[in-house]
Amino acid sequence: MDSDDPTYKKKRKALSAAFLKSKMTEIIAMIKSTALRCFAELQAKGDENTVDLNMFTSTVQAHIIVTLMVGPGHSFETLPYVSLATGVESQITLAEFLDKLLLDIMTRILSNPLVTMHEYFNGVQWTKADKAFFANCRILRAFIARIIESKKTAKDSSANDVVSLLLDDENYQNTNDIIDDIIIMFFAGSKTVQVTTTNLITSMLHEPEEFARLRAEIDPFMDKVKDNIMGKLDLESIQELEFVQICYLESMRISSPEGASSTSCMSR
Repeated sequence: MDSDDPTYKKKRKALSAAFLKSKMTEIIAMIKSTALRCFAELQAKGDENTVDLNMFTSTVQAHIIVTLMVGPGHSFETLPYVSLATGVESQITLAEFLDKLLLDIMTRILSNPLVTMHEYFNGVQWTKADKAFFANCRILRAFIARIIESKKTAKDSSANDVVSLLLDDENYQNTNDIIDDIIIMFFAGSKTVQVTTTNLITSMLHEPEEFARLRAEIDPFMDKVKDNIMGKLDLESIQELEFVQICYLESMRISSPEGASSTSCMSR
């Protein structure tokens, strides 16, 4: 869509309003409750399980982004997913489904390089990977559409997820438009955070002194708030974590989560 298009400008304004500071308290509460649920599920598995920290943090962040997009609880709902590599169907959460989608796009390109050569080939289903990819897309879009339609019916004025906030705007009444924006926002919001966090964790493994300094700041802070995460962990309190913020910024300086940017504006 042309950036000078009046409709586009109205939609952009609606998106900006969805992240107003007045909404931040409720949004932060959703983030904390979602993260706590992920931690509780991990603890329920017992100490005998080996945890890939990078994978776990990426999953937590995916759940958080999906929760912010569509509301509490939905990120943990399951739906059928077909592996492009094996063709095997399994039940995975909505957050995991969206998280796999970007990798599936790359898998599809590897199995059918013509996809990158002309837009005509984007819609063809020649390979098994093509067919599985489009089947997954249909399942995902139908699943998100049901969530959107339920929110249209409920008309919950107190809801603070992005879909609910967009539905309050007259420019966002088309379900397919909202689904498109939700998927794009998930890619933009989750992958950059996931890659930055993964880079930080990996870098710290090679910098034991800095890692010890990081733990020395985080551990006492968590001891102060662990008895009431929902009440004590807030925007003001995390300002104490100065070195954590410095580490994230340095991680982004050394290894950008996005290797290149584009000035292209897609029409669809």
